[in-house]
Amino acid sequence: DMATARVSGSGRAAEPAATAPPHVSTEGGSTRALLVTGSEGIVARQLIPLLRQAGHTLRLADRAAVGTERADLRDPAECARVVRGVDGIVHLAGAAKEASVEALVADNTLALGNLLAAASVGGVPHFVFASSMHVMGMYGRGDRFDEDAPPRPDSHYAASKLHGEALCRLYAERHGLAITCLRLGHVAATLDEAEPATWVSPQDVAQMVEIAFRRDQPGLE
Repeated sequence: DMATARVSGSGRAAEPAATAPPHVSTEGGSTRALLVTGSEGIVARQLIPLLRQAGHTLRLADRAAVGTERADLRDPAECARVVRGVDGIVHLAGAAKEASVEALVADNTLALGNLLAAASVGGVPHFVFASSMHVMGMYGRGDRFDEDAPPRPDSHYAASKLHGEALCRLYAERHGLAITCLRLGHVAATLDEAEPATWVSPQDVAQMVEIAFRRDQPGLE
């Protein structure tokens, strides 16, 4: 089942911190060397401090970054470079809103496919993919559905995320990766900052990542 975030029914190495931040439990888990893509993005900037405080060593990668952190995931060689030596990947990079089909294919589909292939070849066992609640966006406000309901994407952007979930299933079932897809809503520090009925806190996302990396069996969730 996909790990779905709903509301009200809906590198640079870091020194390990002594304690986890509020609401982020590391019980039953372990610290890891993680690649975080899209590190200059809004979600990543909120998540990175929480992952560091939980004790993980992070390698950051973003097309807009500078120096060794700069990486264009549309290039397979760049993907092979950034995954080398990590234990898991948190893939937050990609187009975050509606765009042309050509741009979405390059930024969301091609980049993800390259990164999954690099993870498989490089022996990286754990992968977290930031999908979107918009893959279910054509359901009405009064509709009831769960993770077993068929996807109903509401845009080309959402369709690109759904394609990403399919790529994740391929690499989980054919290549033996442990992959978790998070259908995120609006990640923001407070409810007041989020769009109505879409709020997901950074602490929630950090906890989902921790849970994902505790899995010891390949497959898709």
